[in-house]
Amino acid sequence: MKPLTLTLRVFVSSTSKDLPAERAALLRALRGLRAYRSVKINVVVMEEFVSRHEGARRTSTDEVGNSHFYVGVIGERYSTGITEAEYDKAHELGMRCLIYFKKNAPVERAGRARLSAFKKKLRDRHVCSDFAQPDELAQAVLASLRKYLDEFIDELSRPDGEPYAMPPSRTDFVGRRQEIRTLAGALGPSARDRVAVVHGMSGVGKTALALEVARRLRGVYTDARLFIKLSRTNDAPFGLRVPLLNCISQLGGRYDDSDNVESLAATFRQCLSGKRALIILDDAVDEKQIEHFLPPAGCALLVTSHEKLLAPDTGTEPLELRPFDEEDAHALLLRIEPRILPRAAQQIARLCGHLPLALRAAASLLKATPDLDPGEYVRRLRRERGVLEALGEKGVAVGVRASFNLSYERLPDGARRCLRRLSVFPASFDEGAALAVCEGASREELSLLVRRSLVSFDRKSRRYRLHDLMRAYAGRTPDIEGRAAQAAAERAAAAQRHSEYFRLLAIKIGEMYGGPPADVRKGVAKFDAEWENLCAGRAWLARRRASAESQKRCVEYAKTLYLPLLLRRGPKEQAAWLEDAQAACARLKWETEQGRFLCGLSTVYSSMAAWESAEDCCRRALELADKTRVRVAKADAHGSYGNAYVSAGLPSKAVNKFKQCLKILYEEEDREGFVRTLINLGSAYAALGRSHEAAACYKGAAAAAADSLTMSVALVNLGDECVKLLEAGRARECYEEALKLAKKTGDLRGKAAALNGLGSVCAATEQHRPALRHHRQALDISRKIGDKAGELAALCNQGNALAELKKTDEAVKAHEEALKICRRLGVRAYEVLVLGNLGHAYYVSGDYDRSITHHRQALALTRGLPNPTYRATALWNLAQARRRKGESVTPERHARAALKIYTRLGHPLAAAVREFLHQTGSDKGSSTAPLRTHTT
Repeated sequence: MKPLTLTLRVFVSSTSKDLPAERAALLRALRGLRAYRSVKINVVVMEEFVSRHEGARRTSTDEVGNSHFYVGVIGERYSTGITEAEYDKAHELGMRCLIYFKKNAPVERAGRARLSAFKKKLRDRHVCSDFAQPDELAQAVLASLRKYLDEFIDELSRPDGEPYAMPPSRTDFVGRRQEIRTLAGALGPSARDRVAVVHGMSGVGKTALALEVARRLRGVYTDARLFIKLSRTNDAPFGLRVPLLNCISQLGGRYDDSDNVESLAATFRQCLSGKRALIILDDAVDEKQIEHFLPPAGCALLVTSHEKLLAPDTGTEPLELRPFDEEDAHALLLRIEPRILPRAAQQIARLCGHLPLALRAAASLLKATPDLDPGEYVRRLRRERGVLEALGEKGVAVGVRASFNLSYERLPDGARRCLRRLSVFPASFDEGAALAVCEGASREELSLLVRRSLVSFDRKSRRYRLHDLMRAYAGRTPDIEGRAAQAAAERAAAAQRHSEYFRLLAIKIGEMYGGPPADVRKGVAKFDAEWENLCAGRAWLARRRASAESQKRCVEYAKTLYLPLLLRRGPKEQAAWLEDAQAACARLKWETEQGRFLCGLSTVYSSMAAWESAEDCCRRALELADKTRVRVAKADAHGSYGNAYVSAGLPSKAVNKFKQCLKILYEEEDREGFVRTLINLGSAYAALGRSHEAAACYKGAAAAAADSLTMSVALVNLGDECVKLLEAGRARECYEEALKLAKKTGDLRGKAAALNGLGSVCAATEQHRPALRHHRQALDISRKIGDKAGELAALCNQGNALAELKKTDEAVKAHEEALKICRRLGVRAYEVLVLGNLGHAYYVSGDYDRSITHHRQALALTRGLPNPTYRATALWNLAQARRRKGESVTPERHARAALKIYTRLGHPLAAAVREFLHQTGSDKGSSTAPLRTHTT
């Protein structure tokens, strides 16, 4: 079982000799709770510290300080005052206090006054409850405690602060009067849709305009104002999931950790229902992103984008934002630096192309350097622009580059160096990374770049970022007195420091993934936040093929991040990293390491249905193992061959390869490799329809697994076989435990597989709505990480659930989408399963002709497949559909042929076929088994 990751302590306080029956009932109830929402509950009772000396009082109050909840049960005694001291400590610490008074309790005369004063203090501060019987007290405390535990746990899981609170509008904002009127009208209380989209080029001021409109409408939208910058999450594994989760938390809503994006979007809208809220969606990429944030009636959504996007389900035309007109450009310059004269302002605006980003850089420079005359600045800017035009500069617009050039020239040497070196960051970065890359730089130089509007700083995330235009500019600045070669060398050195910094960070992340759950969560967060920087650091090393040291470090990137890469990224990204790593090993003549990466590549290629590439990797790995005579490497190559054969629908060949692998690993006493291969052998047996043998392999692997990832894989696959063997209860246990493990390790593929499995269990027990919810969650995860096999499985299982719910059109749509994927993957066995599911959907709807057509197509494809279960299932489904259509002879023939195969295999469906042959027949069709997607 996964260890509980959080322990909450509940301190129960009452006088030591008072209410013994009530206290006993309460403690039984609380200790029976033990764990709640995967959180361990410890109960601390004051009786453990009872004594009349002061040391006991200090001990009990210290225990209150170590607790999270205080439960006070007050009866007829006051005694020594320890109970009140314990309460005072809890109140002082701001703890949640639950107070209960015994009804009609006779009060002892000795402490009557003090008890009365104590009760008054409690009633003045808290909503107190009365109880009459012990069981009434226990039930009341449990109900309240569960409610507050929910709030407490949700608060712990909520991100720090309010990441999407609306930032203030710019103090130097000017102009845009017509655009503001247009947007305010589209978002105002009398508007119909209250959705507006602003699009335009980089640096034109889209975000500043959106924040100014929000400021103007703050009196309309008083309940909530959210600012969501999507550019930070575009490459995250869950895409829109992170901003949706944070918005829901910020709005005080609740969600299930396994909710998919669609469910979270619905929860987001529910949180806003009845409220007056304004949401700014900054830097949207496509209409799908907008769709997930469309608010309910009474709320408004303002979107900014580089693209011309149309808001879904509205008639809203996007507003194009262009560079400033002359009046607004002058106004911005004068707002920042009032000493700029009108004629100079006019010339600066024209030379900067009226683009707000360039204008702000120009005015910020003049403000920061009072010795620079605006007229002189104009002459320099004109000269700079003329030079650039003569040189035919491309990329950054000439006006913007000219403005940046002059701002750059007025920087101290250290700040110039810092800006040039910061251009190696492809995304946002923190202070530690900046100072490491900008060797010799200081915080003051970073602050100067922020003040000059050359670098932006997010106070909430404490991260810096270069605007895209500034990054392009700083990355091409020759500087160093025009010595291009020296400038190139400087940028190369910065890139090397960047790569080295993130290589060391990669090592730390890898160590976090091997640590306790709290460290794993930190590792997941760090890996996701720094993904683009990690990719850039590794890619820089991979390009330096002539340097042995660079190639060694490129391999180290892939080795240290192999697990998070497997768990958090899609196959294409995995392939890019592993291809570079094996190529680096080949150059270094590290043949054993190269073989390992080739085996990993084979698995990735198999998941992408690139069978020839997968087999080629296995062949090369086996050749290297024979050359080096490393027996474990040879076992790995055989195992990779086996995985490729299973994926390609050749499980008989896979069994032989896995047995060769197991023999070597047993002799070499490689327990970890033996367990993984045992799982894969089970997958081969499962593909052959030999469920009992497959289950035995998975049970052995789960018992022997030494790490959470391997155990999760074994449990999911064991659950699959339990479903086939009609052992629903055991299957559910396997999937639930696997889901806990996947959440612990951040294993997205494992999470999707476990959710798919839970859906299959629900379907097997006629709980089709919960099944549909699980399969949709699995589908969302598989799509986000690019796992086509997982997407195929989720679509098939989702279609089966929809069919049982009589939603035939939706079921057929899901199966047809799955059919396209499996034909693209080129696995005939998958196509047989999907056609069977389509036939089942039509069977449930009563369209027996279409059902028969699809089952016949499935039966035709089973010829030559190594797994006889596919043929038996197609025959069995045909028999039922034809019987329901009214045929007599043919259904019986199909059923007898199916029974023969099922009996030979010992398949549990044999009993259902026998009953079919002896009676009128079952009304219920037989859907195909869930697709297997999770192997190691």
